[in-house]
Formats: sequence, structure tokens, C-alpha cells
Amino acid sequence: MTDRGDREHINSTIANLAKRRHEDNAEMYHEERVGFQASKRALQQDDDEDDLRFDEPPTKKPLTATEDDLRSGEPSTKKPLTAAERMMASMGYKEGEGLGKNKQGIQEPVALSTQRGRTGLGNEAGKAVARDFNEVWDETAEEKTVEEKVRWLANIEEGKRQEICDKLNDDKWMVVRKEKKMIDDEIDFCSQTVLTDMIEAKNVFDLMSDKDLREARTRANPYETIGSAFFQNRAAMKTANMDKIYDWILSRENTENDKFLLKNPVEEGQAAQNTDRDEELFYFADVCAGPGGFSEYMLWRKAFYNSKGFGFTLAGKDDFKLQKFTASSAFFFETFYGTKQNGDVMDPENIDSLEDFISRGTDGKGVHLMMADGGFSVEGQENIQEILSKRLYLCQLLVSLCIVREGGNFFCKLFDIFTPFSIGLIYLMRVCYDSISLHKPHTSRPANSERYITCKGLRREYAEVVKEYLKRVNRKMDELKNKGSKDDVMELMPLDVIKSDAIFMDEIIEHNEHLANRQTMYLRKYQSFAKNQGQFDKDQGNLREECLRYWQVPNRQRPRGGDRGSRNANMERLNPHTIYGKYCQKICSDTDFGNQFPEFQIKLLQSPIPSNIPYEEYRFVSLGSTSNPQLLISTGDSVFFFRNGHFEQISNNYARIPENTILLIDWAKEVKRDGNRIQTSRDPEVIRIIDAAVLYGDNIADLPYETRMKIAQKFVKALKLTNRTVQQGWGNRAQKITPHLITCAQTYSLNELDAFRSNLEEAKHDRELAILNKEGNFTFFNKGLRFTRIIKQEWQMGWSKSKQVPYVHSPEHQKMGSILVEQWAEKSIYSSFWDCVILTKRDRMKMDEMARHNNFAVQSSIWSWKACYRTPYGPDKILNHPEEFEGKATLASVKSQIEKTDASVQRDGGNVGSLGQISSSYQNATEFRNKLLEADADTERRTKVNDLQSDYSTIENSPFLSAADREALKLRREELRALREKERKKVDEKHRIQEALHNNAADARWNPIGFVPRYLADESQQSQQQECSDGDIIDADSLMIVSDELAAQITEEKGYVLSLTQPTATFIVHGLCRFLRWPTDLNLKGPLFITAKPGSTNEKGIREFAKKFVRDVNKISELDFADGAVLGRAFLQECMMLNDFFDKYGSKSEIPGSGQFVLCFTAFEPMVSSIPHISTAESDIYEMDRQLKRSLTKW
Repeated sequence: MTDRGDREHINSTIANLAKRRHEDNAEMYHEERVGFQASKRALQQDDDEDDLRFDEPPTKKPLTATEDDLRSGEPSTKKPLTAAERMMASMGYKEGEGLGKNKQGIQEPVALSTQRGRTGLGNEAGKAVARDFNEVWDETAEEKTVEEKVRWLANIEEGKRQEICDKLNDDKWMVVRKEKKMIDDEIDFCSQTVLTDMIEAKNVFDLMSDKDLREARTRANPYETIGSAFFQNRAAMKTANMDKIYDWILSRENTENDKFLLKNPVEEGQAAQNTDRDEELFYFADVCAGPGGFSEYMLWRKAFYNSKGFGFTLAGKDDFKLQKFTASSAFFFETFYGTKQNGDVMDPENIDSLEDFISRGTDGKGVHLMMADGGFSVEGQENIQEILSKRLYLCQLLVSLCIVREGGNFFCKLFDIFTPFSIGLIYLMRVCYDSISLHKPHTSRPANSERYITCKGLRREYAEVVKEYLKRVNRKMDELKNKGSKDDVMELMPLDVIKSDAIFMDEIIEHNEHLANRQTMYLRKYQSFAKNQGQFDKDQGNLREECLRYWQVPNRQRPRGGDRGSRNANMERLNPHTIYGKYCQKICSDTDFGNQFPEFQIKLLQSPIPSNIPYEEYRFVSLGSTSNPQLLISTGDSVFFFRNGHFEQISNNYARIPENTILLIDWAKEVKRDGNRIQTSRDPEVIRIIDAAVLYGDNIADLPYETRMKIAQKFVKALKLTNRTVQQGWGNRAQKITPHLITCAQTYSLNELDAFRSNLEEAKHDRELAILNKEGNFTFFNKGLRFTRIIKQEWQMGWSKSKQVPYVHSPEHQKMGSILVEQWAEKSIYSSFWDCVILTKRDRMKMDEMARHNNFAVQSSIWSWKACYRTPYGPDKILNHPEEFEGKATLASVKSQIEKTDASVQRDGGNVGSLGQISSSYQNATEFRNKLLEADADTERRTKVNDLQSDYSTIENSPFLSAADREALKLRREELRALREKERKKVDEKHRIQEALHNNAADARWNPIGFVPRYLADESQQSQQQECSDGDIIDADSLMIVSDELAAQITEEKGYVLSLTQPTATFIVHGLCRFLRWPTDLNLKGPLFITAKPGSTNEKGIREFAKKFVRDVNKISELDFADGAVLGRAFLQECMMLNDFFDKYGSKSEIPGSGQFVLCFTAFEPMVSSIPHISTAESDIYEMDRQLKRSLTKW
């Protein structure tokens, strides 16, 4: 056949097929049309079925008939056959029979497919999760709760800790053998049945697609809808969950009266309040925790500028997503990637560099909390996840020993813990921390093996030993890996040592089996939900709401795109005026920002009223720039500062200041001195804060100036960069930038002029005299001083000659009279930030009016020290001229004016502290008074406390003593007086011989009432004599006794105080605890006053302490555990080395405290009633105030 014939044949065939297809479609159309018309007609008829009539079908007759029709010869009443049925009938098919030559085909319709994913139709895994709509999960097997109970493992004994540390000095416990890649036989810490069930349950999902697994998990997990709330991921909610159930030990929140919740209001619309301004900065580290959910929660919970975080994680795609930190500012978080710059926590060099980095960032103390969330993909190897993660376990726990401070806490994610290696690590953590706990929180998905180890109270003395051992283990594992060896470190400590601790073994086995059973149950629940996609956990919604409320987390979702979609938020990010209007109530224009206060003159320190002390109204800071200080406002995207009549903008990458911040700043260049040469740093200028109004949303503008500056120091500390350079971006786009260093200027009163002068140094620079000022580690050129008035314009400060305290008075408020310093805050006497920074026309008019009445006080003033070619007045004259120079102030003239003012008001400058010290002391006393009053439920007694400023010159007049206490006090004084008289009459032959031998030295001995020192109690000891070179006979025991007596006398005369925390102080002073570990060698002997530090004491802590260290527990209910008070005296017999103590009393002795020395007390004298006392001393050993000492020793 020709090509043309082939084409014609093909076209003809196609045309025939098209024709047949057209006929079939037409036939189907007519059949459907007839059915549609019949139905429509039926709806229009009556409801009686007999009346229904249908139109007759089209006249078109069927092409064929069935064999039954032909055989019967009668017309068929069956439904006409369709084209497909006619085609099958023509080929011999009969209804009800199977297809095929032998009619072997199925007769039922094809069922709905139960095959899952891309597995084959006969795959066993597919059969295990095949669809079954009749599958129903039994929820009675589950336990769904909101509250969780955590269990702390039994603490290890002190002697056992030391014993284990001694074994770690070498590497004999480190076992290296062939690596293992299976976990099925690890049954030392879990039963075989439980382990097998869990592994089999896991195996069901090995071949199941991720999509199906996620879909089943979303519907089956009762806590799944909790999600991430308004944080960037679920890890933040895990931390919130853990923080609550562990009673806030992670964030170290002060839960008294739930004031900490004011920082993070749960209710929408409630304004946040910073209740932690006076608390120390909280340091935390987030290791292996990208993208940073843990850190975002911790910054949010601590709120404002109360915390500083350090991050260490893998660089690259797993890095911290700081741009997604919307719950807090990422400027309070600093990242570090180790000396290798890769963030690998298993690299030994990276660990050493991280330890050094944290030490520099925390002033050598370490962090309060370390968090670790390390993990990596083990897809297809879930059953040996523990083996694959063993080195990650090791290094995360090792880092905690490197960077957590004494008493700090740590929590870390773990997975299965069935192997001796993992259990050995947990056991070593028991050695290093006071207590540890293993727990799986609700926010951890129940079907996985994830759990968390939480450790509280690091013990540095033990941690140092374990740290060095684990570092050697890590280096060994690194060495084996680099060699490509098949060996591995399999044990950290002998298995028999672990098993010998029966309590620990029982706790570990119980924990493993409980979690394994729970995991198995939820894996089967996932399997059930995978079979029947119509199932879902009906408690998800309620559990989310209740859990968030219990964890004190607002129930809101993270906005899409952060706050970028909010127009108001965008305006705040771009416009400094919006931030200014948000916080400032003072109406002004841009021109008012540039208004300058008058220059400093000596007349500002003068007053026509003789009793006034105007110099105490001012505080000053040094300036590093000749230009005036500038207003700085930080928005979301940029930082603006006002200069030359308008706001200028710089990127917040270079000025790392969080949004909603308003400051008054000074620019300064850092300088370094190399001999006679002065070098100016090439780094960007330093931003020096000289006043603060708003710090990351915390409005402090109305607080006293010195308080504002103290808070600003904490703010700067939170923003401090340990490394000056910061890396932006990764890969080819990575660049290192050096942001502006941010510091807080040191504040001085004019009484501290000499201290300020001592920090100044004269030097030659560019052929001119330059004044160098050193503030901490930062040195800069001193260009002038800025004075800030601490009280409002209308008030003047005077000095009370009788009370020797400052007060304020005002001609405008004569009815208010004189107001003492303790009432200034209540009466709004202190000047605000806006009073001292913004000078409006109204302020200038008021200032001019007051000047007409010889009141030249101004709220702010600049004293420029800039040299001028037209006049010799400059730095040299200011520093060295003995009096005013050409009518301008010098340091000598300022000091002379202060002396004149003091003489005028008869102020004793030698015995009276500065105004700031007086105010601070009074504030501490007031806070303690309020604490006592709140605890006193007796209204009548409370109203009788009229003079809480009393120094308790007579103890029985104390308003804190009841009538019964006073009566008991009188009886006790009589007993002591009688006992003292008895001691005087006591004649000791041995002591009279000593007095004859050593002149009057023995007269100085101290006979404490109720004390029985060793040198008085040992009557049976025989004196030993030796002959000196000059022939005199000296009694060696006498020399020792007299030396002891002299030491005791000196200690009593000095009135030394030992300040302890509760309940240690009470147990010591009552003699229930006679030994105390101490960090340093205390070269004292004799009676010490025992005081209790301010702080919270709960019954649980007292019971735990007593159970551990006190023998007679029955007396606890009779004791007074007052804090912030003097409790009595105890006689310090000696201070021993810890090893000497263990040699004498045994290594298993339980001693409270920490350190390598032991204080031994031999006699005790508790007071009838504790006396409130708060010390301002930084040390725990100090001399008591003489007046208070006299009052206490009278009775």
C-alpha cells in the first residue's frame, strides 16, 4: 500500500471512531434528558404515587434485546441497556458472572484502596496502617493533665561526691572498645519487654511517609495546638512549660506576691511594668539552640533589660534567627561560634574558647542558667538515636560545667537513656549539682523519646574535677573519629559503681519504663489515627487555653510578618516624634530640643538664705565632646539623634539600642596612652549615656536622677558586647562591623570632687594641654562637665542643723513647709528627665523670674573646659588655679564655696554621708519596715509603731517586742548578770600563774556569758615547759592560752559580724549546727555576732536543711527564722582546712556551706528576740556599727 493509501485508511478509521463516539454521546444525552424530565414532572404532581405519570421515552428503539426477551417473545419491562452493557452482552457477559474465559474475575465492585503513600500494594508496613474507617481509639488509656509533677532524683552524699571526684583524676574509668550500633539488648536500665514493645511500635512508622505521620500526629497529640503561641517556634513554649513546673528556677523569678507577672501581663491591653529594675542582671546561655526559641522566651520572661543572653550554635542555615525575635529585642543577645567559627559544640577548641568568652562576658562569674537543645536528623535510624547522639550529650553537659556559675542551673534535651554511657553522664551530673531531675513536659510530643535533664545548684569544687575529666573524654572521642577508628568510648564510669547505688538505679529504671510505656501508647494512637483519618483529639482546644493560663503565657498568636503589617508600628519604626509623643507629656517643638541651658557659674552654688546648701542640689558627669549633649531616640529600624536643629539617622546595626528608648548622650573618642604618646582609637565614637528617660519601653523619666543613672548602668550592661566586632550575614555576604560602644557616664556629687579629680590626668596632645578621664576601662578626653539639678525648679534645699539631714522648702509651697528627704519621691520633689533636658519658653521665663529674686538655680548647665586662644582660661587654670580666674569657676573655687556653705549651715562633713547615701540608707530601712508591717496582722500593734527611725538604744523599748518578749528579756538579763558576777568571783589557780608570768596580758581575756572556750574547759591538760636561751622558763600552754584570749578580746572589741543566709544562721546561733564550710581562711577567733541576710525563707527549705545537717529536728518549731536581723552570738573556735576536718571527723561528715575551709563553733548565745538589721557591707564578714554593738552588748 502506498503512503497515500495508508493516510486515507488512517483518516477513515479516525472518522468512523469519531462518528461512533458522537452517537454514544447523543444516546447518553437522550437517556439523561428523559430521566431529568420525568423527575421534574413528578415533582409537579400530587403526592399520591398512583397519579404519577412520566413522558414516554423517545421513539428511538433499542438496537438489540436480551436473550430472555427473545426467548419469551414478550416485550421487556427492564431498564434499557446502556452502550457499555450492550457491548459486554455482545461479547457473552451475563450479569452476576465473573469476567474472563473461565469467568474467574471478581464479581464485587473494586473496593476503596487502603494503600498508604508510595509503598507497594502488598507491603507489610502499608498493611499496618491501612485505612480502616471502623478504627476507634480508646481514650481511657490516656492521662491528660494541665499541671505536671516533677520528680528530683535522690541527692548524692557529700562523701560520695568527693570519692568519685578522686577517681576521676586519672582515666582508668574511661572504657574504649568497639563501637556499638544497636540498642535492643540494653536492658540494664529498662526491662526487655518494655524496650521491645517500644522498638516494635517505632518500626511501624519506619516506612510511613512524613506527610501521613505529621497529619496523624496533628490530630492525635492532645497538646499539639499549643504550638508556638506568639514566639518563633515551639521550643519557646517548652521553656515556658519547664519554667513553670520547676517553680520558676530557670528564670529565677521572684514569685513573692506574683509581682513578676506585671512585666508580662497575661490579659490583653494591660501595660507592662518593670518590677526588676533593682535586681541584678540575669545571664543565660543558649547552646545548640538555633533558631533561638529558648532565648526568645527567656528574654521575654525577664522582660525589658533585665537579662543578657549568649548564643552558641551551628553557623549557617541552623543559626539563630535574630530577626524573628519579636517577643523581645535581639540586642540583649550575643552570638558566638567558637575559635573555629563554625559553632560546633563537639570541637574541643570551640569549647575552650566558649568558656573564655562567657567568662569575659560575665566578669568571670559565669551564667545563671544554661539551656541546651542540641539534636540532628536521624531519619531511618530512630531506634539508635541515643547512640548517634552520645557525644552531643557529653559536650552539652560538659559546656554547662564550663560556663555555669556557682549555684547556677542548667537544663538540656536528651533522648533515650538506656546505655551505660548516658547513665554515667547523668550520674556525674549528680556529683556536680545539688539536685537533678528527668522529665518530659507536655509540650514535648508524647510519641518521641525526647526528655529533659534539669540540674540546679552547681557545685564548682566538684564541677572543676568532672569538667577536666569530660574534656579528656571528648578529646579521646575526637581523636578516634579523626583516625577513622571503629572504637569508641563506651563507658564513663564502671557499671558496678552505678548499680551499687540502689536508689538511683530504681529511679532510672522507673523513669525509663514510664516514658517507654507512654511513648508506646502514643505511637499506637498515631497508628490508629493514621488508619481512620476521621478521628481527632477533642481536648486539644481546652488544653491549649488551660495550659497557657497555667504557664502564665498570653493566649495570642504570632502576627503574620511580625509587626510589619501594622501601620502604627511602622510609624514608630520610622518616626522619632512618634516615640517622643508616646512617652513625653511636655509639649514642645523641634526648636525646643536645641535650646541651651545657661553656662555654669559659681553663683549657681550660692544662695541668699544662710541655711541653704545649693551645691547638694546638683550632680555632674564629665563630657567627652565640646558640643552639647544630644537627645537620642531609638525606633524599630533606626536610631535618631538631634543635632544641628534636626534629627539625624544612623542604622541600628551600628548603634545597637533597642526600640522605644530615649536617652541624653555624649559622644567621646576612646584614647590610649603609650608613655608620653596619646593614641586615638580608630573605632567609632563611644556613646556615653548621661541621662535616661525610656529604656526599651521602661519609662523612668520621673525617677530621681541618680536612680535613673543606676538603672541606665544595668541597661548598658545588658547591651555590652564581649567582642567589639559583630558579623552580619553569612557566606559571600558576610561582613564584620564594629558598632558604637555604649557606656554610662559616672555620676558625682560636688562632695566627691576630690574623687573625680583623682581620675583626671594631664597630658600634652597636639601641642595643647589635654585632660584624660578614666571611667572603668574606658579613657577619653575630658572636654567639660554637665550639671543636673536633682530637684524641681521651685524647690530649694536646706540643711537641718539639729538633725543633720537635708530638707527642701519652696516660697511657692509655703503651706507644705519643710520636707525631709524620705518624702521627696512621694511629694514629687525630684526633677524629671524632661525638666533637665527640654528648655521651653515657659521654662526660660520662669527661670528669669527666679533670677530676679537672687535664685540662680537652673535645671541643667554645661561647664566647658575647652581651651580658648583669646583668653588663658582653660584646662590648666580650671585644674590648678587656687581661686576663681577672671570671674570664672575653677575646681578650687568650687571646693572653697562648698566649704563656706558647710560652715554657714554648721554641717559636719566628716560624719555625714552624701545625700545619695542618706537617701539609699533610708530607702533600705523603709523597705524593711514595710516588710515587717505587712507581715504583722495585728492592727493595734501596727498603729503603735510611731518611730521606726529609732536606733534601739534600749532594746526593751523596741516596738517590735511584745509584752511577753519584754518580760522574758528582763529575766534573761537578770540571769546573765548573775552569771557574769559568778564568773568574776571564780578563782582559777592556773590563770593566776599565767598572769604572773605574762604581766597583765591575761587581764585582757574575754569571759563570754554562756561560752565555754576550749582553753577554759580543758582543766586536765598538763602544762609543758621548755627552756629559752636566756634561761627563762616559759609555759608553752600559757603562751597559747594568752594568745587565744587576746584574739578573743580583739574579736569582741571589733564587734565582728558573720552574715549568713537562712536557715543556716538560726541553726548556727542555736548550736544545732556547729560547723560551716567557708570559701576563705578566716583568721579570727572569738565571739561573732550572727546576722541573717534579707531574703525569703520557706518551711520546705528549712525542713530539707534540717534533715540533711541537723541532728535534733524536734526543736525546729521553737526557732525564729527571721531574716534581715541580728540573731545572737557564736564563739568561733577555729578555722580548719577541709582535709584536716575530714581527717578528724571522717570524710562522710555533712557540712553546710561551700569552700575548702571549715568554721568550728563551740559555744552559742541566741537572743531572746531577733533585732532587725540590714547591712550595706559587701562582705559577709564586717565590723558592726559601734552604737548598735553597744546596744546589743548591754544585756
